[in-house]
Amino acid sequence: ILTGLFIGHKNARTDSAATLRHLIDFGNTDSLVTAINLLPAPALYNVLRADSNWLSARPVWAAGARGLPHSSMLLVLGQNRDLLRDYSFLDSLARALRITNSERDSFYALAPVTGRRTLLTEAIIKLGRDMDEEANLAMMALKSPADTAVAPDNGIGAGVCTDTASIYYSIDTNTIYYGRDSIDGWLRRTEKMGAVYARAGYWYNMGNYSRADSLIQATDSLVVRYGADTTEKNDYKALWSALYTAAAAGRGVMHLQANEIAMLDTTAPTSLYHTAARMIMRSTGASVLDPIIPHISGDCLFPGLSVGKGTNAGNNSPGGSFEGASAAWDGTIFSAYPNPATGKVTFTYRLPANAEGIHIVVTTILGSKLADWQTSEPMGSVQWETQNLPAGIYIYQATGSGGIISTGKIVLVK
Repeated sequence: ILTGLFIGHKNARTDSAATLRHLIDFGNTDSLVTAINLLPAPALYNVLRADSNWLSARPVWAAGARGLPHSSMLLVLGQNRDLLRDYSFLDSLARALRITNSERDSFYALAPVTGRRTLLTEAIIKLGRDMDEEANLAMMALKSPADTAVAPDNGIGAGVCTDTASIYYSIDTNTIYYGRDSIDGWLRRTEKMGAVYARAGYWYNMGNYSRADSLIQATDSLVVRYGADTTEKNDYKALWSALYTAAAAGRGVMHLQANEIAMLDTTAPTSLYHTAARMIMRSTGASVLDPIIPHISGDCLFPGLSVGKGTNAGNNSPGGSFEGASAAWDGTIFSAYPNPATGKVTFTYRLPANAEGIHIVVTTILGSKLADWQTSEPMGSVQWETQNLPAGIYIYQATGSGGIISTGKIVLVK
């Protein structure tokens, strides 16, 4: 879109800056850098101003390299105080742009003021460690009242199964498999406002935006019944309004446009970061509810199968093939087993004979890589040492020559 916009308007690039502002989102640095590299220097500030308060270091460097006027660069830095907390970045930029010592000192004075990007990032990290009440909510929602013999954790892993068609799920360790059953019915039995938000998140991720919207709109009448927090409810409704608009245009939660971010800023700037972080975690794979609320395409999320843990009251457990699974299952098996006693997580795998190997990556919920293994062996295991890591949620993904084998998260509780 960006390339076509500028190639098609070679003689009117400056005039296109206003249009471009509505194509840039705070989470899409690549789009912004692409725009910067195409625009002439006089138009750069208008584009950067559209993402005011949400810029990362990369587009600022790109703008400097493209010849953003000195005075405009100083304004951009003043609007993005998160960048001023990185003294190394600021010193390097000051040398490159010949910012005077007095000007640099004035930015140092602003650095202790926490910017919006930092507030949102810190909220996401905090939620990853605290897990809020949603882990318990998911456990209780998944535990079938008709099958009380199912334990949330059988000592091997955190496998939980429903009593409907022996569908298995995992809360926090092993991704099991996703059949046609919906978690919505289980959440509906949980008399909490959090379950209403979770149901809205479920239908949002399933692409049923009208149903998600009806759930969010119903929260007004449920505040008293559930003893819910009115401020949080209003925050959810404000954020949902932006998400609903973005979804209708084919954009996700990390692709909100500048005007939508501005609307959220004016709604409830103090508490909205916490609420936004909760919804972002639900929608991007970092939530404690995400293994239950996956981005499903077809009947099965993954081409392979992860070994299930636990059985239901009928002593049924998932086998090599099952209703609702991909018909193309090729015998691949993958499991992730955390052992709190040793502080290690063991990833075990078995691949088909013709497989070219496996690649396992572990990251933080914000995407920072912590561990990376790649092997051509058809079967085996690797161990991830976690003793020196803080408590929190960590994401793993295993890929093979045929694509994603399994993905999920490890929850470290210390």
